[in-house]
Amino acid sequence: MLRQPVAADAAALAAGLLLPLAFSPFDLFPLAVVSPALLFVLWTDVKPGRAAWRGFLYGLGMFGLGVSWVYVSMHLYGNMPAPLAVLAVLLFVAGLSLYPALFGWVQAHFFAKRGIRHVLVLLPSLWVLFEWIRGWFLTGFPWLNLGVVWLLGWLAGKVEWVQPAGDPLQVTLIQGNVPLASKWRPENRVAIMNRYMVLSAEAPRSDLIVWPESALPVYLDEIDSGYLDGLRRISQAARVDFLFGVVERDKDRQHYYNSVASVSPQPGVYRKRHLVPFGEYPPLEPLFSWLMRNLQIPMSDFSAGLPDQPLLFAAGQEIGVSVCYEDAFGEEVIRALPSATLLVNVSEDAWFGDSLAPHQRIQMARMRAIEAGRPLLRAANTGPPTPGRRWRSTITAA
Repeated sequence: MLRQPVAADAAALAAGLLLPLAFSPFDLFPLAVVSPALLFVLWTDVKPGRAAWRGFLYGLGMFGLGVSWVYVSMHLYGNMPAPLAVLAVLLFVAGLSLYPALFGWVQAHFFAKRGIRHVLVLLPSLWVLFEWIRGWFLTGFPWLNLGVVWLLGWLAGKVEWVQPAGDPLQVTLIQGNVPLASKWRPENRVAIMNRYMVLSAEAPRSDLIVWPESALPVYLDEIDSGYLDGLRRISQAARVDFLFGVVERDKDRQHYYNSVASVSPQPGVYRKRHLVPFGEYPPLEPLFSWLMRNLQIPMSDFSAGLPDQPLLFAAGQEIGVSVCYEDAFGEEVIRALPSATLLVNVSEDAWFGDSLAPHQRIQMARMRAIEAGRPLLRAANTGPPTPGRRWRSTITAA
């Protein structure tokens, strides 16, 4: 163990920097063990105050690197000036770092005894507890979560919990590749809507076609009836159902929703429940009004959908839908179980640019599919810089 307190403090910061490398796109899995193990060693025989400080430094390294993509969202796509974006990210990272700081203080103050059980049982248990708290407190931010209940997970993975349901489905995911900077300009609306229509009409034989989050840059009630009729004609002629992301508003135009609509024999709409703070609604508006004025994010004042919404029905399946980072929350996805035989997530990953976030989000979506024992289809707007792309796959519902 490092004897110099300052050197040990620096080691805590370095240990935190290692943890994001265990996740995508780096996938250096052993660091998921090495990084927290180093922190646990650095907490040995130190007073609660010092343990809290080292936990805070660990958090600065962990979140400073792991969620650095927040700067991309705020500055490049949220129109926030660079100095203000840096300040906002620093405050955000510092706030998240309070979790490992409190963790360090608690384990040093209330659990003074040391030994193998302290390291192998108590500290991992407290780690999971604080991850769980971070996942719901102030709407939650379950990023870079480890879990650490690997033994139970390994044992559970040996059991076949689900069985295939029905025949395999042919599915097409449409990727429009529409730049965020031009997506909401009125003069581009018709071209974007036509792009999705053409890509869908030319898709190979499918049971289900999925468009990404807010694929159509128009309110649902503003979509021309002829356009929707065209989708219905394709649906009936090709025997294919559609799910597409769209912004929805109520009749009095006082409430707006980030929604997913279906074109199928049983049409329906899902409204996003778990909204993104700052990106989709202003939390504690009097306190953060200065930040919202500078973000200038389009469509940033949504209302949340009802907690218990009926599942969408398409392609003969009951579908559990999630929008954007809702699939980071396990409790949001499992709301659809056990009825849902298929999971669908739609997203607008253009907000993250070429950062760590898209890779991390795909990894979290895979985790949700494993937890739920269901195939999860994920349609995002961005990808290779081509005019548009279709992804086709064969899946079996569960």
